[in-house]
Amino acid sequence: MTSSSRANIAGWLTQVPSAIDQQSAPSSSSSSPSTSPSSAYVQSKASRKRKRQADYICSGSRSNDYKARVLDQVHRRALAEIRVKISSNRQQTPNRTLSKQLLETSNENDFRTPSHSSSKSSKPRVPEPKPPKNVHNTRKSLARHGMRLNDDDAFENRCPGFKRMVEDIIKRDRETEMQERSQRAVIKTLHMNETQNEKTLFGKLRPLVIPKGRTIKTTKHDLAGELVSILREYDDDGLEMIEDCQFVKSLVPGKDLTSEEKAMGITDPKPDVTFGLREPEFPDPSLPLPNGIQALLGVAPGMQHAFFVIEHKSIEESIGLAEVQATRDGAVLVKARMLLHQHIQPAGYVRQTGADDSSFVFSCAWIPDYAKIYVHWFEKLESGVELYQMNVLSEYVMRRPEEVKLFRRHVQNIMDWGLLKRKIANDAIYDGLIKMYGQGGSANASVNDAATEIHV
Repeated sequence: MTSSSRANIAGWLTQVPSAIDQQSAPSSSSSSPSTSPSSAYVQSKASRKRKRQADYICSGSRSNDYKARVLDQVHRRALAEIRVKISSNRQQTPNRTLSKQLLETSNENDFRTPSHSSSKSSKPRVPEPKPPKNVHNTRKSLARHGMRLNDDDAFENRCPGFKRMVEDIIKRDRETEMQERSQRAVIKTLHMNETQNEKTLFGKLRPLVIPKGRTIKTTKHDLAGELVSILREYDDDGLEMIEDCQFVKSLVPGKDLTSEEKAMGITDPKPDVTFGLREPEFPDPSLPLPNGIQALLGVAPGMQHAFFVIEHKSIEESIGLAEVQATRDGAVLVKARMLLHQHIQPAGYVRQTGADDSSFVFSCAWIPDYAKIYVHWFEKLESGVELYQMNVLSEYVMRRPEEVKLFRRHVQNIMDWGLLKRKIANDAIYDGLIKMYGQGGSANASVNDAATEIHV
């Protein structure tokens, strides 16, 4: 460290006490002294102390980098003293020339390390007002973009036939039911882990409620003449489950989403758990499918045709938050399937009014001791308005054994539907794509490609 740099540092530190005293002293006539004897004594003592600090820091065997860092800290403390004192006496000090001079001097580079930035403005930046991010505002934001939650008039009055069809899927009886021992295991696990974090709790709870497979009857008979039942795992039927699956972007209903709307919950979905079909070996791998169609087929990367999502929250959060996330998840899945179905239709195809019975999916919002199952579906009104509806089908208190059993029954019925009936419908979509992009189908494909690019 050079002698000139050291002199500059010591000189600046010596000015600090006098600058503060001069800046804070009350104005008086020109004949009266500017400082009192006691103030002069304090000023002199503080100046000597700071000069000793500078001399001590600049001497010794330490490296220049170390000296520069320490001196920079001393400089910052002195600068802070000036700012506080000037701020507290701003009304009494009309002349700020000296303080301005000292603050400008504080930017000298001969005693500052290059890594430190210049001093920030003392006036804090006032952020623009924003609406609070809560369930109420998020629901309103979703509704503005056509995503409705529990529109009973639509579900019960406008589309009663669709409601009956969906309820028949999840509420049908099963040949085997959850045993009492398994019911008690769920309640015990919930009691022992309900205050754990979300991942830990549901990592233990979910496998107890959602089994690996289903029990089916075989053609063999036991000694009593009854048909023998075996466990068929869902994995054998092509079920895929992915945690924290980030969906394909830009499929959330609503055009030109602003940053404020995204901040209010209209973001690309990432459900806690997604169930769908394992990616198949496409019949013709060389088929030239556009990127947009591939994105619609795999809207949940790692699987195809996702049909059931779960959003769960810890005991510290509400089921309302899980509901708004599920609203967005289901709307994206329904929209992707609607676009696929539209893509394979002949030119000039127009969507019919009412409920669409080929694109609906299911979801579950789940907090430790309470769960709901929903259906997500598409409705086109007579006016041409398109809505992505979400209606609750059943609710469960997870501390009641009978409702735990009912919850498992409904979830297993959804799994059976997704792996059987929905899978058959998916094969029809694949056949349509093969006809469209195979030999002789290029003309229709080019027309529908343009429509798909516009909507996606």
